[in-house]
Amino acid sequence: MGTARVPTIVIQILNELENKGLGGYYRVIGTHALYAYEVAAGVAFDAESTATRDVDLLWDVQQRIRLVANLDAAGLTMLQLLQLVDTSFERMEDQKESAVNAEGFAVDFLRRRGPDDKVADSISGKEGDVLPVPAENSQEFLNSPPYEQVVIGGDGSMARMRTVDPGIFVDFKRWLAKLDTREQIKRRRDQRQADAVEQLLREGRLVSSVRP
Repeated sequence: MGTARVPTIVIQILNELENKGLGGYYRVIGTHALYAYEVAAGVAFDAESTATRDVDLLWDVQQRIRLVANLDAAGLTMLQLLQLVDTSFERMEDQKESAVNAEGFAVDFLRRRGPDDKVADSISGKEGDVLPVPAENSQEFLNSPPYEQVVIGGDGSMARMRTVDPGIFVDFKRWLAKLDTREQIKRRRDQRQADAVEQLLREGRLVSSVRP
């Protein structure tokens, strides 16, 4: 049916998060959200819309005590959890919110904005772990119900993806597309993604809980 399209490493990461009891604390935001929408709508987005070499994970640090407790119970930092999937994952020292593997695939860790964003804490509270950075629109992303969909990897493996409501996705991508500070190639992709998801909403193939 053309639905087995998610990079296998993303499926593995989502399943590892689920296995360690961390599934309820994150949202996939950005381009990879399209994979959840296309399964729900029964379509396949074009390659230009889905082209990316990283996955963005937004974390609800207001639940950090429970999040850290689950990591501690597993005896892991977040970086070590990624290394269970691929031992080559390492934190990028010039962008400590990101971990990248030997193939150049990155996992970017973002968080809800807080009252003091000058202080950077690692997600596990341990030295050497990834340090999530504040994300634009994070309040809206995390305050709305998660949009959940089982997605399928290229090898046929499956995972539950928690992402953001498609209506919120469209609004956010349209906002990004208007940012003069953003690279032109990314702005064109943002607009393309917003238009595609908006069309599915208009046709009723996707349903938003935040739009009438």
